[in-house]
Amino acid sequence: TSCDFPQRLVVPASIAPSAGVARLRWVLTALANSTFVFMCNDHTAIVPRNLACYLRSLSPDEPTYLGHALGNGDGTVFNSGAAGYVLSRATLSLLSRAWTTRAECDGARASPWLQGNPGLLLARCLAALGVVPRDTRDARGGFRFNAYGLVRTAAAAVDDWYEKMHARLPAPLRAASRPGPLCCATFAVSFHYVEAVEQLAIRDAFDAVFTRPEDAEAWLDARWPTTGLGGYSLAFPQRPPATASRAVRDAALDRRARVRDLLATKLKLADVGATCP
Repeated sequence: TSCDFPQRLVVPASIAPSAGVARLRWVLTALANSTFVFMCNDHTAIVPRNLACYLRSLSPDEPTYLGHALGNGDGTVFNSGAAGYVLSRATLSLLSRAWTTRAECDGARASPWLQGNPGLLLARCLAALGVVPRDTRDARGGFRFNAYGLVRTAAAAVDDWYEKMHARLPAPLRAASRPGPLCCATFAVSFHYVEAVEQLAIRDAFDAVFTRPEDAEAWLDARWPTTGLGGYSLAFPQRPPATASRAVRDAALDRRARVRDLLATKLKLADVGATCP
């Protein structure tokens, strides 16, 4: 059968907004027959063709929980809901049985804090089932799923908590943020803290073809939004005035170069039907 998309998935009014675990369980149960499910925030920008390319390298019959791994202070390793995470059909099948049979998965016992952060309970539940986050970076160590917007990610202008959550990860997953083209996978899938105008800019950036770094820089100056950005997004830095101090000038030019080089030399839109291991 064929379906028209997008479709709304409306959680019943009988499940209160405060019942975060019950709401997540209802959504994942409703989608249990899906090949894959990608969960993310409403201000997460997704590059659908790159996500489809990555999913072609996976089997829906293998239990998977894939995204941008972080480590909590209590030892929980989870995938950032901000960057988004993938659950396979096999994982959804395991969950359908575990919601009512495993204490780690029982939302009725969850604290109010966990109800507000149901992704953490999901991670603990999946760990009890033997399904844990894996390294989803590409062969050069770039993140496919990104927890910040494109400019902030390229600039490596991240928070202390973010670096600490990476430092808590086990060695195979541990990775610090890196600036410029090193930050991201060539076929990056997602960026976070992205409102509508920046989502459109990201789409256009992936569609564009830059033959020289200077072309990418001119495109960013002309096309990257300066208003309507999310409260935690960064605008593309303007060229510093000649009167600026050496330190201010160098910092602005360095950040411009990092973003420019990411667009010019790294980010690409996957070919239709391609596979991105």
